[in-house]
Formats: sequence, structure tokens, C-alpha cells
Amino acid sequence: MTEHVFDAAEVERLLSHAAKKPVRRFFTHDFGRTLDDRGVSAVVKDERAGRAIVDALQLVVPPGALAFIGTTHSLAPNAPKGVEIVVAPGANQFDILRLARTDACNYDMDTEAVIEKLQEFDRLCGIRIWQAETDTVQLDLVDEPRDVSAFAVEVYRFCPDIVDQGCESVDALEQIVRAHRRLFLWWD
Repeated sequence: MTEHVFDAAEVERLLSHAAKKPVRRFFTHDFGRTLDDRGVSAVVKDERAGRAIVDALQLVVPPGALAFIGTTHSLAPNAPKGVEIVVAPGANQFDILRLARTDACNYDMDTEAVIEKLQEFDRLCGIRIWQAETDTVQLDLVDEPRDVSAFAVEVYRFCPDIVDQGCESVDALEQIVRAHRRLFLWWD
């Protein structure tokens, strides 16, 4: 297996070109309050712009680099407004959660427990993670699950807030999965 070296200068150039914003030689976690110098980031206006940039970057970043939306609402003093586009080293999309340090601590799930469940979803229908931060993950489903009803129940068990503070019923979640093949997971 070939070990890929993270080329910070190359990914900084790619991010600068894609975002057309100043590139920071760090990204954040812990709701934007902690810096990590293992990657680079840029802050763009909103999630819609960020998603377009991430989609484009995911096609061109070299092996060993991951592109994703990180912190979306920073709690850091004097933080810039907008969403953070991150390019950082990683072997696969699940490293995005490790970089973001995503957890569901209010549900007794650390980062690895969240990853384990998302890997189950990936085996079931394929997923593509495009956003992760302290308590949030957004992803697309590659294929519709065979049994969407059972899948919606399983997602609800994993992330009750998606229904309890979001779409309000497992039936509504099922309809979202069918119509959009997208999940917005967060744990308060």
C-alpha cells in the first residue's frame, strides 16, 4: 500500500483557487474554538457556496487529502462569519469525523462510535460525507436503502434529534430519505 504524503502547499493552492478566499493554515474544531494546524481552511459566505466548493474539491484533491465543510457556526471570539471549508490529511471519508472530532457525547457516543454506525450505513447503501463538526454530520446516501422504513427507524435510534428536534416523525424522515437521499445528523 502506498503512503500518501499530505502536500500542504498543493492543497492550499487548490483551496485558494476553489474558494477565492484567503486560506488559513489551520482549521477549527470544538465549535470553532480550537485550531488544528494539520490542514488548511477558508471561510465562505454560507453552506450553499461551501457545498459547491467541497463538491469541486473532492474531485481534485490528491490522494491522502480530504475536503469537507467543517465549523458552520463558530463560538470563537471574533470569528469570521460563514462556513469553514477544510482540506486536511486523511485516508478515507471517516477520517473527516476524526479531524472534526465529531461525537454524540449526550448519547454516550465518541467519535469512533459515530464512525462505526456510519460505516454500517455505508455498507448498507453507500454514503458520502461532506460536512462534519463537533456535533453534526451531513451526508448523502449513494443508493436508496432497500427497506427505507427500517433504515429511517435505525437512523432515529442512532440520532433521535433528527426527528425529535427536526422533521418530527420517523415517517417524515423516511420521506426525506426517499426524496433527497440526504441526512443531517446532529446531537444536542
